[in-house]
Amino acid sequence: MSTDALGSLMSGGGVPAAGTATTDVRPSSGKATAALVLGIVGLLLVPIVCSTLAIIFGALAMGDTSKDPQLQGRGQAIAGLVLGIVGLVAGVLLFMALMGGSDSGSGY
Repeated sequence: MSTDALGSLMSGGGVPAAGTATTDVRPSSGKATAALVLGIVGLLLVPIVCSTLAIIFGALAMGDTSKDPQLQGRGQAIAGLVLGIVGLVAGVLLFMALMGGSDSGSGY
């Protein structure tokens, strides 16, 4: 065995071991990841702003993953979209409850 082949095997290169499967690495949608993160943050911290952005990024990511079958992240896009919708509805209801409570002195 030559020193080049030995060096290649020692450095992790070379032939994969028998029985190991090689994984096909496909790109993931950054918009889908952003939608999921914004959806979670929208539920916890800033509901109206982050949830609206989660809905936008989720819809864009779903379109991207539909057009390009090699692009992963459709599940993240759907989760971000759903979390965005839930967060936006909760944020609007919370806003309405807070605004409705401050009108109690009007006499109506």
